[in-house]
Amino acid sequence: METSAGVVAELDLGCPLTSLCLSPNLQYCAVGARDVVKVLDLGPEGFAEVKTLSITTKGSIKFSITDVSWSAMDSGLVAAAMNNGGIVVWDVLPSHHSERVMVEHQRTVNRVAWHPSEPALLLSCSMDNSIKLWDRRGRTHHCAVTFRPRSEAVRDVQFSPFQPHRFAAAFENGQLQVWDRRKVSQPQLKIMAHSQPIMAIDWHPMRDWVIATGSRDRTVR
Repeated sequence: METSAGVVAELDLGCPLTSLCLSPNLQYCAVGARDVVKVLDLGPEGFAEVKTLSITTKGSIKFSITDVSWSAMDSGLVAAAMNNGGIVVWDVLPSHHSERVMVEHQRTVNRVAWHPSEPALLLSCSMDNSIKLWDRRGRTHHCAVTFRPRSEAVRDVQFSPFQPHRFAAAFENGQLQVWDRRKVSQPQLKIMAHSQPIMAIDWHPMRDWVIATGSRDRTVR
């Protein structure tokens, strides 16, 4: 039997959208929209905008949101990457709404990714050829480790759902690398996976060491 697909809900936010991420309970969606992140309620009656997360400390600095990530372990935490090298983390719970801005990357941050089982840890990758591991423990959000892969710009990073110390990284030159966060000097694995930039990667949810890659060369591997 053939089935037809159609739009079941629609909401015009009035500005270009760059990224989105679902909350752990699948009730909400964080959407990157220029210089703010909008939180939408995905109710049965349709989409509803419930909150706008802005950066109150931005001053006159111009930037745009490039990626958003909602923590799987702490449902109040939303992180956003910016094209000015910054990262902002919001605690969106009504009782403790706050923000923290970190600026250590030298160029556009392409991806932010929360650790799937350690809520204090956040990965970021940038056009400045570096990967940073951020730690929320203590009074400040600080960069605990900087990885310098000696490759080109880093397009995506994702923690392994199986090994807590392992993460994968995708590069502008089509290379895929797998790292152990305890070994900063070099990756565990390097694969020349594509002939053009890898734009997105993801781990298989049930099979360790299986990673999907999507590239500008029009292939998924």
